[in-house]
Amino acid sequence: MKNKFTTILFLLGIITSINAQNGNFAWFKNIKYDIDSTNYEFKENLKLINNDSDINFLILTGNISANGYLYEFEEVKTLLDNTSLKYNVLPGINDIDNSQFLGIDYKETFGNNHFIVKDKSVLHIGIRSQKYPLGNSAHITPSELNWLSDQLKRSKQSEKIFIYLNYPLSKIDNSLKLKNILSGRDIRIFSTDENTGFDIVSFNDDSLTVNDKFIDNTFYFIPQDSLDFIDYTQSQSFEKSKLNFSIIWQKDLNTYTPNNVLIDNNNYFIVNQKGNIYCLDEFGEISWTHQLRSEVISKPVAINGILVVATIDGELLSINSKTGQTIQSIGIDDVLSTEILKTKVDYYGIETDAVIVGSKSGTFYCYTLNKLELVWSNNPSNSDIITKPLSVNNRIIYGSKDGYLYSIDDRTGVLYWKWELKKTRELITNFSNPVSDGENVFISISNGDIYKIDLLLGTTLLRISRSNAILSLGLSSTGRTIITFDNKEKLLLNYSKTGGNYKELKMDLGEEITKHKPIEFNRHFLIASDKGTLYLVNKSYNIFPVLFIGTSALHSVQQINENEFLISNFDGKIIYITLQ
Repeated sequence: MKNKFTTILFLLGIITSINAQNGNFAWFKNIKYDIDSTNYEFKENLKLINNDSDINFLILTGNISANGYLYEFEEVKTLLDNTSLKYNVLPGINDIDNSQFLGIDYKETFGNNHFIVKDKSVLHIGIRSQKYPLGNSAHITPSELNWLSDQLKRSKQSEKIFIYLNYPLSKIDNSLKLKNILSGRDIRIFSTDENTGFDIVSFNDDSLTVNDKFIDNTFYFIPQDSLDFIDYTQSQSFEKSKLNFSIIWQKDLNTYTPNNVLIDNNNYFIVNQKGNIYCLDEFGEISWTHQLRSEVISKPVAINGILVVATIDGELLSINSKTGQTIQSIGIDDVLSTEILKTKVDYYGIETDAVIVGSKSGTFYCYTLNKLELVWSNNPSNSDIITKPLSVNNRIIYGSKDGYLYSIDDRTGVLYWKWELKKTRELITNFSNPVSDGENVFISISNGDIYKIDLLLGTTLLRISRSNAILSLGLSSTGRTIITFDNKEKLLLNYSKTGGNYKELKMDLGEEITKHKPIEFNRHFLIASDKGTLYLVNKSYNIFPVLFIGTSALHSVQQINENEFLISNFDGKIIYITLQ
């Protein structure tokens, strides 16, 4: 088959009328309804469309709301319900990922994150894609691809299909998987991206026209012979170094897992976004599963045979890690979003195991492990937590959306210090996940500088400027080397004591879309990429791609013992490897 993908660019001027054909619908893009605004244009366009007898239905894609607030969704739904037209909605990033409650308000108002509807001769399908934490890349989850595949099995092969996406295919890292599913079909793809406004789309069996008032649109047509089927389900080895490399076991859960695997003795726990918990034994086989009632984006913790998990709608649960049975749960009126940490607290004069979880709003909560009783809570920043919290020497270190780095006591929640840039007007918009050698904290920030900060005092000890460092940062096992990358496709190795750069290696990992933590072992470095490939930099500074896991961003590498490591990706693929 010919491996081609034809792009047809429609540049059409404003037309004053559209003749009735097989189908006409109105397509709204990124209306960004703002409760504090008049939203005059959207309301007026909705009235005009409602009075047009040729319009069959409405489709809304992209950001429905400006801020993700419940009352914005409710007002849009009221306006839509007051028309005589049926409608379908595909949410945008503000509606889900950037909203205060991570999409809970959207789902309560509109329900599903995708849609499928048949109108006359066309099947209209809206597919949700997840945006990665950084950059402009997106990903279609396995469950969404499976849903699409199931829907297509129920349709005729010759049926015309309109696909709606919030990102163009060029920004979706696993778009080939989508194209494989669509192969052989008569497809048009409507991509929203950052476009705004609305179009009147008219189509019949042979043609498609658009009345576009504001922007140019790109529509894609996939001919029947254009796609090769690509199998990403098997691990693929690349050229190897002189180190012996082998896979001990691998597991493909085929589900979207936004957080890394939790390793506890010989058990491995991973939670998918829908709240399904998987427990794998030492051979990678599933021991048990447990289904929660809500989505989970935080990494759980295990203490003395008890697994603690938090959901985005504020439920904290303790679970027997051997059986998967719920022990107890409590409700917290907050969106629980950070990795769960463990500590010990003085609770009524008795040293007690406890867990700490942070919320999207910036509040940390500490609960006893045995009864899930609140020990303390504190919100020193009153702002979103934007890094993984680091627990070191009874301190919790984290970066906040307000541009400060915070240190609080994990036993009491008391604030120790708040770190900020001195003598600069630059606004910090993001931090790397902090790392520590036990005495100092190391971070890179959004302007490309790297900082060494005293763990106890919160004072700046070292600044490595003009490094153009991105937000993936690690520390060698000895603490002597800072490992990071710059935005010019280089691996940077700096002395942690002086900040001096002693090695730069050309290494293209692509656009940074997640925050990785490179690791060092025996003077070798293992680096996970956002392109699905695990790399090895040996002690002679030669770079080898070790393993390709699939078209999905990887989580950071986890070292199990001296020569054994665990690799996982966002699609639920887990691989246990050894390098000797």
